[in-house]
Amino acid sequence: MTEKKKIAIIGGGIAGLTFACSLKSKEYEIHIFEKKEQFGEIGAAISVFPNALCVMDELGLLNTILESSGKFKTIYLKTDKGTILSKSEPKSDYPVICIHRADLHSILLNNIDAKLYNNYGLKDLTQLDNGQLSLTFENDKVKVFDAVIGADGIHSAVRKHIINDGDPIFRGYNIWRGVVKQILTLDMQVRLLVKDKGSE
Repeated sequence: MTEKKKIAIIGGGIAGLTFACSLKSKEYEIHIFEKKEQFGEIGAAISVFPNALCVMDELGLLNTILESSGKFKTIYLKTDKGTILSKSEPKSDYPVICIHRADLHSILLNNIDAKLYNNYGLKDLTQLDNGQLSLTFENDKVKVFDAVIGADGIHSAVRKHIINDGDPIFRGYNIWRGVVKQILTLDMQVRLLVKDKGSE
């Protein structure tokens, strides 16, 4: 019997859990490490586009995700006076959806076969002579794996130990966040209000 490869995933968020779902194989033993006290997501909604839903379809999770989400039917960009600046509609076999981060996280968490560790922040990563990787955590626990996946966000400890290319650099991109009421049909029209320069 072939011994399973032990894979460590650092970060128990949406990215880490999605990767764990994609590794459903008898060849791997998956361990997921989360630095927080418990696995979960904070924040409001997340938009999920067709390229990501295509992956969820391959993982067998598409229908479950669609049942817990709302579809974007038409997206308008308007001024505060209601003038339409732009209008767009999804043009794919898969929709564009909006789903609460906690709901998506819960769906992924319920569909993985992995050992979960909370309160395990990565402190050090060292490659051993045999090619395996030794992980030391902030709670001073040490574990050895055949491969390590960094899914621990913008301030990734894995990236720091492998590349160490410095802190993230702000590139000047901004986002708008808002809360909208969900239409009863579960189709959504999101109107982003942009203040007219001339209305000040």
